[in-house]
Amino acid sequence: MAKKSKGEKRVSKRANGEKKAKGDQKKKKAEPSQLSAGDVKFGSHIAKKHKALQNPKQDGDGRTISADAVHSLEMMTDHLVDQMVANSKNVLRYTKITTFNLESAKAAVNLTLAGRLRKSASAAGVTAFENYKASLPAPAAAPVAEPSEA
Repeated sequence: MAKKSKGEKRVSKRANGEKKAKGDQKKKKAEPSQLSAGDVKFGSHIAKKHKALQNPKQDGDGRTISADAVHSLEMMTDHLVDQMVANSKNVLRYTKITTFNLESAKAAVNLTLAGRLRKSASAAGVTAFENYKASLPAPAAAPVAEPSEA
């Protein structure tokens, strides 16, 4: 009787109802996980904003931003976001609250940024928060209970 090759052994084992070999098992799909700050990419947004700022209609020559410049700006943005998150955690730990609110965000910005950038970031954040709050539907009025006559 001739020796069976590995492939023939696997086929005969499967026919006999034995377990599949390691390589034959189906791999489980990885469950989607939440995005972390490092997973978000700002490169395409940076390039779009740069293109909008250049206004090629007026100048006549549309300047573009290099991939290295986009990468550098993206790395700086990632670093800034990581610092904001770390400072936000510290603010929440120090104040012993569990809800991240507008005051916590302002404190994290004040710890992270300096000077004029701090002021403009705070103003932009407050404006964005007010716009968001204005876009929410008005809360339904609670029904007023009429006093019963007894």
